[in-house]
Amino acid sequence: MEEQITSLLSGLHFADPDRQIRPAKTGLIPALILSFLFLAISIHAASDQTDNYSPEKILLFTGYLVEKGEYYRAWTELRRLESYYPGYISRENFDVTALYLMYKGKRYAEIPEFVSGKDAGCAAGIIVTDSFIMLGDYNSGFSYAEKYSAVCSDDMLSEFYSRRKAYISIATGDIYKDGILKPELSGYRELIQYRDRMHDTRKSPALAALLGVFPGAGYIYSGDEGTGFVAMTVIAVFGAVTYGSYENGIEPLAILSGAVTLFFYGGNIAGGYLEAKKYNTVIDHMIEKKARSVLALDNDIDRIYIRFGISSNGK
Repeated sequence: MEEQITSLLSGLHFADPDRQIRPAKTGLIPALILSFLFLAISIHAASDQTDNYSPEKILLFTGYLVEKGEYYRAWTELRRLESYYPGYISRENFDVTALYLMYKGKRYAEIPEFVSGKDAGCAAGIIVTDSFIMLGDYNSGFSYAEKYSAVCSDDMLSEFYSRRKAYISIATGDIYKDGILKPELSGYRELIQYRDRMHDTRKSPALAALLGVFPGAGYIYSGDEGTGFVAMTVIAVFGAVTYGSYENGIEPLAILSGAVTLFFYGGNIAGGYLEAKKYNTVIDHMIEKKARSVLALDNDIDRIYIRFGISSNGK
């Protein structure tokens, strides 16, 4: 019996214990290393992702977008900065930058809404005043400039407000007070003379309409001689056809040509009136363009941003 058991046992081959353990050990170590590396990479990636949205990175990227002229994207990043890190930049830095981005993006109508119900401050008030100017709301612009120029002690900003009041006065023709040239206009007498010369060339829309009784005369008075002569010719031709048809008893043609003549005749009167208004608009734009150039208003907005916007906070 023992011989049978011994024989059976001798036919079995037992694996070496070291051979069973060694492969397990050698497979576990690389797995642990890979797990550690994966964890480290994940932590680093998460750290990088968080770092991309740090206040410093957002602020730097916002400034970069401003320099590139991508004002809408810069506005989005500015709001992100305020949302993620409220108070990281001062309220003045935020307001001035926000208004600057809206102004540069030609979103003039949004600027008064942005400051509605709160104190914009002296620096931001310059941009608000300019938005009213661009909207053609000179009364609101002048009121805003008056309000902040009275309380603003900064010499640069006081000068900016003074020049804006001068611009609005010239644009609206309100250049005298009690028969005396307004103080803010005393240094711009040549500009006033230019404005007066140009203003004297303006046309009277009412007179243009009255002259339109004579076909083409309203257009010619308003400076559009070509249209005036065309109107004169067309009305004369159709008038002659109407008269000839009536004299020869061709009533249908007389009625038709008479209606056409009446239509062009009325359009000639209205056209002269509108052409005079158009001429005056061109003159007004020339005066405004000259005033903006002499008063150097366009550069002031950039100076406001550089001094009071996000580029000034030193972060």
